[in-house]
Amino acid sequence: MVAAGAIMPEWLKKALYGLVFLILGLYLLIFLHPVNPEQQAEDHQLKIVPIPLLSSMEYNLDSLRELYGLNKQLPEDYEAQALLALSAFPELKKISVSFTLNDESAALEANFKLATLFGSRENRHYNILINNQEGGFLEAIKVQNLPFDAQVGILAHELGHVTYYHRLNLLQIANWGLRYLAFPSYRGKHERSTDLVPVWRGLGYQIYRYARYVRYDESTRALYERMKPMVDLFYRTDVEIRKAMMKTGIYDENIF
Repeated sequence: MVAAGAIMPEWLKKALYGLVFLILGLYLLIFLHPVNPEQQAEDHQLKIVPIPLLSSMEYNLDSLRELYGLNKQLPEDYEAQALLALSAFPELKKISVSFTLNDESAALEANFKLATLFGSRENRHYNILINNQEGGFLEAIKVQNLPFDAQVGILAHELGHVTYYHRLNLLQIANWGLRYLAFPSYRGKHERSTDLVPVWRGLGYQIYRYARYVRYDESTRALYERMKPMVDLFYRTDVEIRKAMMKTGIYDENIF
């Protein structure tokens, strides 16, 4: 029998010390070096001429691929939508971004290949995960069930996340991720400001149509009413997006 006052094993001491330092490190990372969660508009972005209804236009996919498809993996069903969204993000022209169909993520999610964060920014690889599974709780608002312009708008929202990640270094991304998961108010500031990125880049009509569709279409209304407190906390309503569009001076208030 081990006596109550027996000396603690050396391996256990090291493990406890390691845990203490880990907790302290996370605390310092989160509380002493905050990363601003909100995205900001840049003046040059507000010179883009917006197109009200992209679905009514014809596109030369070969030209779009040549202009915006470098280092991009594009699923066939969403190729035009992804390329149109990418056209508003010239800083990502040479950056690797994969639009990947899967059945494990949320309806739509932007992330990155962790290993590529340890090198130069130019060699990073980002992922836009598109849930393509049939059925499930979020079926009504999955990308495959959205109108064309709404698809472009929400893909532009996700690319807004990518441009945000791309401005941060590894420690800043870790800081942002911990805060995003730990603090709903921080997550809300980030997501609601990311809703404005398409607005600033000429895709305001598209993100507006997405916000309106998920709230008022017959196929989505029940899900929205069920999730309304969370959705409106983290994402802007169509009314809020429209007001933001009008402030830019590049949108026509008669086209809604």
